Amino acid sequence: MKVIMTCPFCGDEHCIVETENGYHCTSCEYDFTEDDYQHEQLRQKISCLCSANNATEDNPIKCDVIVGEDESQGLSDSEKPHVIGIFHDSEGVVWANIKWYAEPYEVDNLTTSDLKTLVEEIGG
Repeated sequence: MKVIMTCPFCGDEHCIVETENGYHCTSCEYDFTEDDYQHEQLRQKISCLCSANNATEDNPIKCDVIVGEDESQGLSDSEKPHVIGIFHDSEGVVWANIKWYAEPYEVDNLTTSDLKTLVEEIGG
């Protein structure tokens, strides 16, 4: 297990206590796992990329990334969900435009593996 010294949510340093199920931040009282930590780090990178590119709903970062690989085994690549754009709103929530989805999909709901693929694709 990786030793985590900084809370991924409040950013406080040296306030992390290892627990039976992962970690606990004594500053913000948040419990998290190593996957939660990695997920939040990747989400923050995507948010920074959105800011740097002025990505909005009307002007998303264009990409073509297959997501949901773990959940869509047996489907051809053309049948799997494809993220075709990434942006964040005025409140800092990061959204993905997914091919065949009528509404944007909140990036926080993607898996850590999917976020890693997105970061690699959009230049993180």
